[in-house]
Amino acid sequence: ELLGYRDSGMAGTPQNGHADALINAPQEDVAARVVRVIRSVRPHVVITMEPGGGYGHPDHIRMTEVVVRACGLAGDAACAASGAGPPWRPERLYYFGFKRSLMRAAFEHVRSVNPESDLLRIDTASMGIPDEDVTTVLDTSPYAAARHAAIAEHRSQAPPPFETLPDDLYREWFEKDYLVRVEPPWGGGGQGTSLILRL
Repeated sequence: ELLGYRDSGMAGTPQNGHADALINAPQEDVAARVVRVIRSVRPHVVITMEPGGGYGHPDHIRMTEVVVRACGLAGDAACAASGAGPPWRPERLYYFGFKRSLMRAAFEHVRSVNPESDLLRIDTASMGIPDEDVTTVLDTSPYAAARHAAIAEHRSQAPPPFETLPDDLYREWFEKDYLVRVEPPWGGGGQGTSLILRL
């Protein structure tokens, strides 16, 4: 379900100032819209971007803040978001992101094949999920081709940033999703213990 906001662009770009950009929408208004979606769909599991936005995109960061807030509000009977149905609190909330080691390996590959790439202007020091924080790995290999094709359909993603990845990195990038369980807090097996699930 699309909420109708405009892409805010990366921090410091002219798109930041557009009146319809997501980052200019009041957070509580956006959260109320997400509450309506949660109460309508009644999901058991919600997955949102990790707090750093993957690569620092302001919209990714904002939506993570909004989704975390909305998951709490959706289950609160006192929250009377306009048009929202009865309370519903998802059982689990996860952050999605790329393992930090995978991000670094991918960017090193880009550097080796295209040292002039705009991607290399991004500070990768704290990008991605620390490997030891990953709690869940989803095997998405049956959907790798469809996922690659979907990315290629977006003009802003053409050519896909990591089109030339070697096979091992490609499989890590497109055939696995890395998650951090936020709610309920992960308590099993210590940090770095991953549950591998096949979709």
